[in-house]
Amino acid sequence: MTRSEIARRAGVDPLLKAVKSLTRTSEADFLRAGTSLESALNRFERLEAAASQVAGLSDRVDEVAQAAMELDGNMRGAIDEVANGLGPITELSTIGARLGECLAVMSQRVRTIRVVSINARVVIATMTSGASGLASFADDIRDVGSEIEAVLSRVDTALTDLRSSAEIVSTGGRRLTSVLGDKMARSLANLTDELVHYERGLGDLTRSGGGLAERSVRLRQAVTNAVMALQAGDALRQRLEHCAVIIETAQNPFSEPGPERLLLLTRFQLDDLAVRHRDEVGKAADALADAGAEAHHFLAEIGMLVPSPDGPGTALQAAVRTICDHLEECREATDALHTGAAAMTERMHEMLASMSDFAALGERIRYIALNAVIACVGLGSEGAPLTAISRQLRELAEECIERQNQMNALIDGIESTWTDMRGRLSLAAGTLQGDVARSAEGIEASLADLQSRLDAQGREIARARAGLDEDVAYGSDALQAQLASVEEVAAMALRLTPERVAPSPLSPAGAATSARLRALLTIEQERRVHDEWQRTITGEAPPAPNAAPAPSSIDDILFA
Repeated sequence: MTRSEIARRAGVDPLLKAVKSLTRTSEADFLRAGTSLESALNRFERLEAAASQVAGLSDRVDEVAQAAMELDGNMRGAIDEVANGLGPITELSTIGARLGECLAVMSQRVRTIRVVSINARVVIATMTSGASGLASFADDIRDVGSEIEAVLSRVDTALTDLRSSAEIVSTGGRRLTSVLGDKMARSLANLTDELVHYERGLGDLTRSGGGLAERSVRLRQAVTNAVMALQAGDALRQRLEHCAVIIETAQNPFSEPGPERLLLLTRFQLDDLAVRHRDEVGKAADALADAGAEAHHFLAEIGMLVPSPDGPGTALQAAVRTICDHLEECREATDALHTGAAAMTERMHEMLASMSDFAALGERIRYIALNAVIACVGLGSEGAPLTAISRQLRELAEECIERQNQMNALIDGIESTWTDMRGRLSLAAGTLQGDVARSAEGIEASLADLQSRLDAQGREIARARAGLDEDVAYGSDALQAQLASVEEVAAMALRLTPERVAPSPLSPAGAATSARLRALLTIEQERRVHDEWQRTITGEAPPAPNAAPAPSSIDDILFA
């Protein structure tokens, strides 16, 4: 082997190794790029599904809005019922005041009875005849006065307790009115405002989700274009295999049409392969860049769909929770009302029992007065003072009975008023703890469900978007690295071949080798390059092949 042959062989062997190595790595590089694109597409489809789920939650917002309207209506009805139920509280206070007035008058009458008792004692002491039959008259009057005083004391105590219980009822009523009239009204207004804000935010998400459709079409098309461009990887692998066969043929120093001419064919094929591969990789890279850009815009819009911890849903839930807290206050105020009412009922029964004792004492006064009148019969002018005292006692007895009847009527009025008031408040409490509570709990449950769905889709969006950009970049990097390897091999072939070869006809053996090599080619562009090489080294057109395959519309990518 000559020195030049040794030098040529020393350059051909690394080239053959590089071509075979590139054949192997190209498949892995294209597979890596394709896998990254498949992963990106999968992530994208998950993003699409999550975005669609978020955009489809608007019907849940409509349910919350409807529930809020129902809550507002139920609450206004409950407020009216409570106001109506608490109306008689003032009447209760008025009746209690009139009872107090009656007791005050009766206390004065007790003092009058004491004075009458003293006067009777003085009159009896000055009488000269018949005094023995009247000895107990003054004591009886005194004793009845003491008993009336004791009854009045019990009634006064019961009335004081009744007023205290009435104040509990009144305080509970004021608290209930405050919660419903002020706090609840403000909370309902706040709930309405938050709901409007929430609906507006979800509306933005819905519009954003709807706008994703166009973006998703463009992103999907960009990925599809990249996948189409990657089909060039199959053609690249076959062309590299064919180049390896040409180089192996050129290693034989006796090969026809000669090693230099065969290496020139290798150079032609690798140059064309590099140019066309650069174009195909460029298409794939551009498509990947487009996909990256569309993914960036898509992710920006998707970001709007991810609920934030301090978003409108949190404020809306807080507004509903405030209403639920107010309902608990209403329940406590209603319980206080019923506690006061029970105490009022007990005090009224005590007063009614005392009033019956009071009536009996009035009858006793009347009886004492009657006995005194009878005892004075026949005493003449000496019995006149005592007769006047008896008349006064009869008047006091009549007034005691009249006052007792008045107080009975007032107590009956308190009981009747409270019975009516309790019925109204029970109706209001039923509305509050029934319709209102159910509406508020329904809103809270709907919001919790809505927020849970938003959170779940938000997490899915976050997971899907995490690697989308990375997948696209990874595929692009793999293609660029592979293109650099192709161009490096093409440069090695360039260094091994002369700049020009003098044209000369092929020997029969050279023509046979050329025909055999051309027959191996399965891609139309390879055949064109082969024919151009043969024209270059022979200066004449190559003979037509026996069966040329029909050209394909994408024969620069797909097999012929």
